[in-house]
Amino acid sequence: MMPGNEEHVVLVNAEGEDLIDGDGRIVTLEKLAAHLQGRRHRAISVFIFSSRGEVMLQQRAAHKYHCAGLWSNTCCTHPRPYEIPADAARRRLHEEMGLSCPVEEVFTFSYSADVGSGLIENEFDHVFFGFCDAPPAVNPDEAADWRWADIDALRTALAASPGQYAPWLRYCFPAVRKQYRKHRPEATRDPADGAGRDPVFDYLCVDDFLQDIVAARSLATALELGLIDRIGRHPGVTRKDLNSALRIDARGMALLLGLLKGNRVIEENDGRIRLTRLFEKAMAFRDLLEAKIAFAHVALPDFSRLFTPLIAAPDQFNRHAKIFEFFGYNRCSEGNPAARELTGRWMRITTALTKYESQVCLKHHEFSPYRRIMDIGGNSGEFMLRACRKYPDIEATVFDLPLVCDLGMAHVRREPEASRITFVKGNALRDEFPGGHDLICFKSMLHDWPDKEAENFLAKASRSLRPGGTLLIFERGAIADENPPRSYSTIPLCLFFRCFRSPEWYAGHLRQFGFQNIRIEEIELDMRFSLVTGTSAA
Repeated sequence: MMPGNEEHVVLVNAEGEDLIDGDGRIVTLEKLAAHLQGRRHRAISVFIFSSRGEVMLQQRAAHKYHCAGLWSNTCCTHPRPYEIPADAARRRLHEEMGLSCPVEEVFTFSYSADVGSGLIENEFDHVFFGFCDAPPAVNPDEAADWRWADIDALRTALAASPGQYAPWLRYCFPAVRKQYRKHRPEATRDPADGAGRDPVFDYLCVDDFLQDIVAARSLATALELGLIDRIGRHPGVTRKDLNSALRIDARGMALLLGLLKGNRVIEENDGRIRLTRLFEKAMAFRDLLEAKIAFAHVALPDFSRLFTPLIAAPDQFNRHAKIFEFFGYNRCSEGNPAARELTGRWMRITTALTKYESQVCLKHHEFSPYRRIMDIGGNSGEFMLRACRKYPDIEATVFDLPLVCDLGMAHVRREPEASRITFVKGNALRDEFPGGHDLICFKSMLHDWPDKEAENFLAKASRSLRPGGTLLIFERGAIADENPPRSYSTIPLCLFFRCFRSPEWYAGHLRQFGFQNIRIEEIELDMRFSLVTGTSAA
């Protein structure tokens, strides 16, 4: 059902300021026209939370003119001309959900999304929080259903099934979750206790503790000094005990503990210190936590010194950035100890990332039909190890540079699946890929290369696949300007932002090489990933 002509929205500029006409009046536009033209306008999103740490969602009514049937936040609206956003939030909460409770504006964000039928939502959105345990009295003209959702469970659901949720909820939810931690009443339970999460996505919690350089650096120091381990082994330890055991003076310890408390790593009650339950959960992924910190530390000097040329003079950035020396693929044909040590440094980081990201890929694509699979640029073999562990009938090949293969063989040697993983040494730029495989994977490899080289890799893969075989691409997608990465742990992603491509780029080249049954799935992890698959001609 399309909105009536009497409904108008307030148009705003990029900073969210009302547009003013020549007579000093705010500029409005009929609601449907604003969406057809994609004009930026003011909006409201309300999130109601329970004392149990859940957020109230509504399912949009089936007759809504866009995003019908999708799950969204508690309620949304557009302020009327000259209506204060807080008044609009309270009004619409009562009209849609029959609720009356205090609400507070917490943050604003902007986004633009194609919502189908030729309509575009382009909104400057005021986000309000409220806390209430009462069940709603849903207006059926607005919502078909409602439910409470655990905070962590909702993050998992948004990543696993984004198409079931309204786009504005997907875009703002990372900020909502972060702000909820700051604004929730002390009496609410720890959201880490929520049920119904898919454990494949649990590793995403590590980024909660790496939101800025102060949080990440203080956590890294606490790990390096053994402070985290000592608190973990001795929950309820005192400051005096820590000072004595670690030989840190009282002022240094006070600063470090203060920073850790501010980052919700530790809590202190009656002079007793312990890890928070949220951080205990993150410590289950310690290898990833430390890898992300290490990678961000490596990228920080380039981000600090060269961000301006990265944006405005990329050739200059490429000439001077140290991040490329860190990876140093040119060393990977050497066998000397220095080359092994330097290559091993970045392989430890990429292996930790692959360990968890590959499990998401294995969840979203069924590998059971395949018997022989190959990972191009497969690094330490971690992806193929995970595939072989889940599917006992698979035989896997890793194709990579000589030194990388040597270190990869050492990585999997002691695993029961090692006999089913073959490492083939080669250079993807020069060499043809080994043949005879019914699945070829590119996992976080193609973004390392310019378009011409990436296209060449896809062409080689199409030639080496068995007829009717599958090509799978699992890559970070292009960074969206409406929701760019903001945490310290994502600094490396900012340095490589020009390398991340849209899934349509990969799909277009698969069509060019004769692939059929091309499918695209986008998955929200620490940023948006694209899973693109296609079948070669039989």
